[in-house]
Amino acid sequence: MDRRSVIAGYELLYRKDAESQSFDPSVDANHATASVLDGFLSTGIAKLTGNKKGFVNLTEQLLLDGIATLFDNRYLVIEVLESVPPSDAVLAAVRRLREKGYMVALDDFVFEEKFLPLLPLANIIKIETKSIVRDHMHSVLRHIDLAKVRLLAEKVENQEQLQRALSFGFSLFQGYYFSRPVTIGKPVMNPSKLNYIQMMALVFEPVVDFFAVSRVVRRDLALSFRILRLVNSPYFGVCSKISDIHQAVTFLGERELKKWVSLVALSGLGGDKPDELVTMSIVRASVFEGLAMHLGKRVERETYFLMGLFSMIDSIMDSPMEDILRQLPLPEEVADALVRKNGLGHRFVELVEANEKGEWEKVRKISVALGLSPEVVADVFYQSVEWSGTLR
Repeated sequence: MDRRSVIAGYELLYRKDAESQSFDPSVDANHATASVLDGFLSTGIAKLTGNKKGFVNLTEQLLLDGIATLFDNRYLVIEVLESVPPSDAVLAAVRRLREKGYMVALDDFVFEEKFLPLLPLANIIKIETKSIVRDHMHSVLRHIDLAKVRLLAEKVENQEQLQRALSFGFSLFQGYYFSRPVTIGKPVMNPSKLNYIQMMALVFEPVVDFFAVSRVVRRDLALSFRILRLVNSPYFGVCSKISDIHQAVTFLGERELKKWVSLVALSGLGGDKPDELVTMSIVRASVFEGLAMHLGKRVERETYFLMGLFSMIDSIMDSPMEDILRQLPLPEEVADALVRKNGLGHRFVELVEANEKGEWEKVRKISVALGLSPEVVADVFYQSVEWSGTLR
């Protein structure tokens, strides 16, 4: 993320295979990176990252082979590993990539004299938070121009680490600091956020009043635009264009309307938070729904969708989960999973959190315990990321 907490890119990492869900140190690094890049060839970097930058580690051999030139320089950021010796051949290879318009990042950078020739070729220097200390940073800052090179802090897990990095001129931050709630008491709803809650209350009534929902949507130009764009998207494949709000609301039907309103409400409630929190919540919603269907919970799929969607609402609103859910008209099963940490929904929470952090062995164990193959879980996650991209 950048200083405004806007996503600048994603790092894409290797895992041995879907069965092991873990990284094997014995695997050749060239093979590992080539596997990641092969995935790009078949799916496209932009499709995986939502048109953001994709950071990929390149080994010495792959740098010398020029494999990066197979990929669009608008999306690929080449990370030069700390283990790559800055030989004349490596420097020449990196220089050629810069000339072709590729961005270059120095990964896990620790200041040593031998790495000085690489500094003028770098767009980004990645430094772990443990190395963001005064003596080390003074050594780095003496040799770079912050107007030309961006500092990226790695493994930023809390606001204290973020502030320390900011004080040394860092402008990019990688880690999970943004997804940690800062509890400030019970949520205080401003009028605009209350509108979203009221709209949710309408769609979660035992009998949905489509006319009442239409009236609420018509009062908000942005909502009107979004619902018309949704129903006329290729996802629904309508034969003739829908331009009437009530027709659009009715066309969606009760199930899709509840999902759409929940997504819109979450985006509205998180309007003053990083967009990535909402993106992650949307991915989780789709993952929960997909996993539930694989486990034969088709009837309850909507409830699991809501569990995933609101599983980060405490971080979005900086308030205790229990206090927030008490104000939202959600099924009791949602609170059971997210507050009381019971049942299948809670297992899904543990699974998505492990997946987001790359804890592949934990992903494997939970998948097996649920009776799901790692391949199925991986496919559900990929489809969910793809689906969330259509909503960005």
